Amino acid sequence: MMNRKSFGGLIALSAIFVAVVMLALLLRAQTPQPVANLDSPLPTPPPKAATATKAAPTPGLRPTSTRPPEPTPRPPSPIPTLGPPTPTPEPLPTLLPGRDIFVYTTTGERGPEIWRVQPDEMGRIVERGFQVHQLFEWNSRASISHIYSSPDGEKMAVQWGVAENSRISILDISTGQITALTSIINDKQIPTEDMLFFDWHPNGEYILMYSGNGNPDLGWRLVSVNVNTGEFETIDLIGFTMNLWIRKAVYSMDGNYLYYTHSDCFDCGSQIWQLHVDAKEKRLVAMTDRYEIATIVLSPDGQYLAYTKLPDEDYFAGYGVGELWIIPVNGGEARFLSEALTGFYREFDPAWSTDSQQIAFFSGSGSGNRLAHFSSNVYIANIKDGSSVQLSHLDGRQAANLSWAPTSQSVVFVTNQASGSYFFEPWFSDTSKYTSQPLVTESPFLLDGSKSNPILIWLPGIQKAESKQ
Repeated sequence: MMNRKSFGGLIALSAIFVAVVMLALLLRAQTPQPVANLDSPLPTPPPKAATATKAAPTPGLRPTSTRPPEPTPRPPSPIPTLGPPTPTPEPLPTLLPGRDIFVYTTTGERGPEIWRVQPDEMGRIVERGFQVHQLFEWNSRASISHIYSSPDGEKMAVQWGVAENSRISILDISTGQITALTSIINDKQIPTEDMLFFDWHPNGEYILMYSGNGNPDLGWRLVSVNVNTGEFETIDLIGFTMNLWIRKAVYSMDGNYLYYTHSDCFDCGSQIWQLHVDAKEKRLVAMTDRYEIATIVLSPDGQYLAYTKLPDEDYFAGYGVGELWIIPVNGGEARFLSEALTGFYREFDPAWSTDSQQIAFFSGSGSGNRLAHFSSNVYIANIKDGSSVQLSHLDGRQAANLSWAPTSQSVVFVTNQASGSYFFEPWFSDTSKYTSQPLVTESPFLLDGSKSNPILIWLPGIQKAESKQ
C-alpha cells in the first residue's frame, strides 16, 4: 500500500508536468503564424530554407567551369546593288538599224510577258517578235501595270503589280535584260515596296517615283532614283509635311523643275504646282475647285502641260468622262480642248505628238474601274486652233494605251475584240487620212490582258548596227 510520502511525490511530479505543458501552449499562442495577404494578388512567399553548410574543398582541387564556345565570326553583310539580271541562255537578235521598234505586253502560259518586234523591209509586222528575259522572282501573282520608255528609247521602266504591292524594274531594249530596281545609299537600303513610277528624267539616268503607304521608310514621298547605281533621294515639296494627295508628277525638259498635282483632300479640288528642284521655290500653275486633276503630260518641246480633269464624284470609280485642257508651263490662260476619258490609272492618258502640235486622246462614255466597262475611240486635238477629229470608229469596242510614231504621222493603240473581252489587238491610225486599221495584217496576234495591261509602244529605230550584248 502506497504510503503518504510516495503519494505526495507523485502529486508533485504531475504538477510539474502540467506546468510544462501550460508553458508550452502559452509560448505557441504568442508566436505569430503566417497568414495569406488578402490585399495582394501574389501568394505569401514560403519560408527560406536553411542554408546548407559548405563542405570544405578537397585539398589539391580547384573549382572548374565549362568555357563557352567562341561565337562564329559573322561575315559582313553584302552590299545590295541593282538586282542581277536574269540569265540569258539565248541573247535577243541584234536590232536592225533604221527600222522602228515596237514593244508590247501580253500574258503567256506562265504569267505576264514583254515582247519586242521590228517591221520587215516593207514596214510590215509579220511575226510576234522576241520575248524579253523575265525576272526570275515574278510568279503567277505578278502582273504588268505599265511600261515607260526612257527619253532615248534605250530602256523601259516596267511597273509591276505583285499581290497588293507594286515594284519597278528596268528593261534594256537591245539585250532584253530586265533588272529589279533595288539598292542602298549611305548604308540604308532603298525600299522597293509600293513604289509607283511617275516620269523619266530627261538625261535618262533617273526616274521619278512615288512611295506609297506600304513603304514604312519613305511613305507618301516623291523619290528620285539613279537607275544605274540605285542611289536615291527624297524630294521636298515645301510646305507639305505629308505628300498624301500627289496624283502625278513630271520633269521639265531640262530637269530643273518638277510639275506635280496636289489635292488637300477628296472633293476639294486640285492644283498644279511648279517646283524648282535646286532652289526649292514653287509657284501655282493651275487650280480647280470642282475636279480632281487626274494626269499631267509635258509637251515634247517643253512649252505646255496637257492635263485631264475628272469630276470628284467619279474619282473613286477609277475612270470616267472628264475634260482635256492645256496650259503654259509657267502658268497663264488654260484652254479647254475636249471631253475625254481619264482616270487615276494610265490607260486613258492623253499623248503628245513628237512635234508638239497635236494631242491624241480617248473619248467615250461611262465610268468604272475596269477597261472592259467602256466603249471608246481615238481622237486628235490640234493645238493651234483647238479643233478635234475622230480617228477610229470602233462600234461598242474599247481603245486604250496610245503611242505616237516617231514621225508624228500616226498613232498606235490597242482595242479589244468585243465589248467586255480581255483579248486586244494592236491597231494603227493614220493622222493625215483619219483612218484606222489593225497594225498586223499578215499574221494577226492578240494581246492577252488577263495578267498584263495590254500596251504597245512605238520607238524610233537605232541609226547604226550596234549591240550591247
